[in-house]
Amino acid sequence: MKRLTGYIIILFHLFACSSINVVDEPDPGLIPNQTTSSSEIEIVIGRLPDSIPMGENAQFTLRVLQNTPTNFVRLDIDTIGKFSLEANGKNFTQIDSILTDLSYDFKFTPKEEGQSLITFHVKSEKHDTSRTVGIRTYSPESEIRFLSVPDSIAVNQSAEFRFIIRGATGESYNLKVDTIIPEFKMPLQSPIAGQSETVISRGVELSVNGGALSDSIKLLAGYTNKFRIANPQAVGNYQILFTFTDKRGKETKFTKTFRAYSPGNINIQFYNVNPCYDLHIDKDKLYDTLNQLYSYIPLSPVFQGQECDSTAYPIHRDSKEANSWNIVGKRGITFHIEQKGSDEFYFPADAIRYPETTPLRPEIDGHDVSQTMQRAGFHGMLFYYIPDRIYKVSTMYRLTVFDRWGKKATRDFIVRTY
Repeated sequence: MKRLTGYIIILFHLFACSSINVVDEPDPGLIPNQTTSSSEIEIVIGRLPDSIPMGENAQFTLRVLQNTPTNFVRLDIDTIGKFSLEANGKNFTQIDSILTDLSYDFKFTPKEEGQSLITFHVKSEKHDTSRTVGIRTYSPESEIRFLSVPDSIAVNQSAEFRFIIRGATGESYNLKVDTIIPEFKMPLQSPIAGQSETVISRGVELSVNGGALSDSIKLLAGYTNKFRIANPQAVGNYQILFTFTDKRGKETKFTKTFRAYSPGNINIQFYNVNPCYDLHIDKDKLYDTLNQLYSYIPLSPVFQGQECDSTAYPIHRDSKEANSWNIVGKRGITFHIEQKGSDEFYFPADAIRYPETTPLRPEIDGHDVSQTMQRAGFHGMLFYYIPDRIYKVSTMYRLTVFDRWGKKATRDFIVRTY
């Protein structure tokens, strides 16, 4: 029973607490790690770092040694700076008394930058001593660590990656995101409202932690964040500019670049089938009729075995006049265009390129398709003789199209006239 009573008394002294005595200035006679003591009593402090970054803590041990045997001594603490202090896992304010020759575990957690001082005062019945320790707290250099960052993303798809702000753990940072994104734009045949180019498509969706981007987003250092890039509307490189600002106004900048690509190949196939002459389709209804009556998969029999990259047309004199010439018989072909994941294509101003001296002028689907979006499928290309042109010639026609995101495809076709 006596032994139990002794333990209760020891525990009572170990955890009895009151408030810290905070002073405005440290004792001018004491400096960090200086000890003022008698030979009878000594404060021993375990290894303690000189400085730590914000967001971390310092742990050390304290032990009081005394030559004259005694159980308890009084401990007072004076402090400079803003921090929290724990002793043996409990919030510490002021311990009335501690046991000698017993090690106590302390944890120092800073709340602001700068120098913090702790002065321990120990007093027994006949002796006393003091010891001051100092710890400098600083903000670490901010940086961002990207985790599993994709280098590329398919258009109309999305990708996510995670990042962590390396700084004072728990400190708030303002994030601002700027972008430099590509545009799918094409030159105009003639300027419109002073503009020589037109934008076909542009844009991308960005979010942080599931929320849309705003002028400033607050994030905490040491925590994982999720960044999402989705639905890029044009092929090319997207630069994402991250600017992090800490509470002191210091900025840290990082840049990430992603490439958006159009995954499917644009397939163009020519067939030596004249839609007007062979299939008896009105030239003003070429697209609709071709795609209503014929199929690409499976390929309709009329197109089977008719794949080609060239053709030839004879030209004859309509009358005795020198320049009265015209094409004999067939004067057109059919081509098919398709791409997985896309059902429309942009025909630029120079959708069909050919030499200025060519005797045959091409036309798609019975009208000018320059600078228009056209659907996938079968199309008719007809040729018309241009008077006053040399008719015995071999001409290469280059068909150029873009998918809706700016991926380019070309296919050459040769027509020989004789």
